[in-house]
Amino acid sequence: MNRLKSYPPHIQQSNSISTCSVDSLFLQTNEAGWVSLDSRALEIFNRLTNLEGYHLQTKHAYARLISKTSPLRLSKIQAGEIISDAYNRLSIHEGNRFQAQGHVSVCKCCGSPGKIVFLNPYGIEVMQISALSTLPLIEWGKVLVKCADASYHTPANEWISYPIIPEEVEYTPLKPSSIVRLFKEARERSIAFEVSLFSSGILHQEAITPLGIRLNEGSLTVAGHDVNLQLYIPAIHDVYCDQEALYPTFYLSGSDSIQLLKIQALCDYEDIKPLLFPE
Repeated sequence: MNRLKSYPPHIQQSNSISTCSVDSLFLQTNEAGWVSLDSRALEIFNRLTNLEGYHLQTKHAYARLISKTSPLRLSKIQAGEIISDAYNRLSIHEGNRFQAQGHVSVCKCCGSPGKIVFLNPYGIEVMQISALSTLPLIEWGKVLVKCADASYHTPANEWISYPIIPEEVEYTPLKPSSIVRLFKEARERSIAFEVSLFSSGILHQEAITPLGIRLNEGSLTVAGHDVNLQLYIPAIHDVYCDQEALYPTFYLSGSDSIQLLKIQALCDYEDIKPLLFPE
């Protein structure tokens, strides 16, 4: 069950066609105001490289990772089905075709003129690109026109399952509450982490140094500079620490050993040990 309250509901699919007008620009939309876009993530991202930047968000039912970033240019990794940016912040399995939709509407909270969402085969949003509030509405409309492609908006026909916790590594088990303590103590000591979120064939990795921590009804929010993490703590069944990795690595597992999140502390294990096992 989805317990992060700010998650949007599923986007309703509709065959009805209407138009949306932005100044003198007209967009073909469904009855809910969504513009059907090219479903190829590689094409979408590489058509956004002229923007100043955007907010990138990936998520699953119990976590989401949000970053304000300059545009990412994606390319295929050798001859495989993985596309990624030069720094591997975002990697996507191309075998998992998404349905992409765009929207033009000024957000009352942040002033963004619109967004692009990527849906998995069940119609659930797993990735979002939100325009910066400084971008004029008409310019975002032009972006959606550039990303629209009637020949490529079919739903995904392949499902990439969530990763499970690797069995071959020897772990130190920890309590789920240790993650909250870890981030709180790391904030006081300015320890940085690399957070990896996997959802529907998407791997999103960001470095975050905790600046603000908030726990509300089980939902943990870790705020950094231009990066935010939200995690629903009650969904965590187990936490495992891999002490043999180059940096202390934590795997957060849900039911059936499904990996909810991977967190790597960018420091030595001896620096992190007092945070995990306080005397």
